[in-house]
Amino acid sequence: MKRFANLILAVLILLFAAVPVYAAENESIQPRYTYIASFTASMLVHSNTGISTCTGFVKVNPGYKAKVVCRLQKQVDSAWETVKTWEGTGDGYANVSEKWAVYSYYNYRVYVTAYVYDSDGNIVETAANVDYADYV
Repeated sequence: MKRFANLILAVLILLFAAVPVYAAENESIQPRYTYIASFTASMLVHSNTGISTCTGFVKVNPGYKAKVVCRLQKQVDSAWETVKTWEGTGDGYANVSEKWAVYSYYNYRVYVTAYVYDSDGNIVETAANVDYADYV
């Protein structure tokens, strides 16, 4: 009988040890990068003036070079059309923050692409981030 009880206890321990663990519902899923430490995209439009500020920022691990490309895009039917493009490069980080006038009857977004280069100039990682116009 003692042997049977030990067997049941062992089976129960194995069953409960294999219970999957789930993330909390309010946690957002964040992409994992190899060489990118931080990556953001932001677009603000001033309602009174129609001037947008498009921002892209990428910080990379030490020893790597960064490039960020910001594309201001407007929605035409169901497609996104690029209106203006800006680029920034640097050692360790790259950023762009530019202004452009937009029309109120279009939907806008900023589409930001980040590139990470090693010391030989090879691209070792790319990533994309999008932010839709926030009217202030």
